[in-house]
Amino acid sequence: MISRIVQTIEKGIKVFLVILMAMIIFSIALQVFGRYVGFIRYAVWTEELSRSLFVWIVYLGVVDALIKDKHLKVEIFVTKMPLVLRKTFHYISLISIICFCLALFIYGLSDSLALMDRRLVSLPFSAGVVRLIIPVSAFLMLLVLAHKLFVDFRHNDKFKTKNIDPTVK
Repeated sequence: MISRIVQTIEKGIKVFLVILMAMIIFSIALQVFGRYVGFIRYAVWTEELSRSLFVWIVYLGVVDALIKDKHLKVEIFVTKMPLVLRKTFHYISLISIICFCLALFIYGLSDSLALMDRRLVSLPFSAGVVRLIIPVSAFLMLLVLAHKLFVDFRHNDKFKTKNIDPTVK
């Protein structure tokens, strides 16, 4: 059940990222073309739209990287640890990331709600809508991390692999 939810999130993020990228490409192309042809002299909204969409793409990209386990990790010391320490470090790491995502969700939600009445300069929506991606991505990351924690507890096989360093037993 949870696996299907994570797979649905992954597919939805991919589709949404493609749509956002297409919107950025269209917006920037419109601005460049309009500037040189002259049919759009003051298209300030294209820059603000591109910037706002880029923020959404970055935060959704973080969720996608977390799903695929492609986020930045430094494993040089972890791979040299004995099995028990590797497990412990892995769970401490997951719980730390969950705590960070909880804080990101809480403070991102309060920040975006506080900015809901502040309008953007050239777009017809509020600055809170742009920042709404922070709690949304934090919530999605919490779902993914809960799935990872559940799978790791059920299937402890990933820790049974041998160390990369042959000197550690």
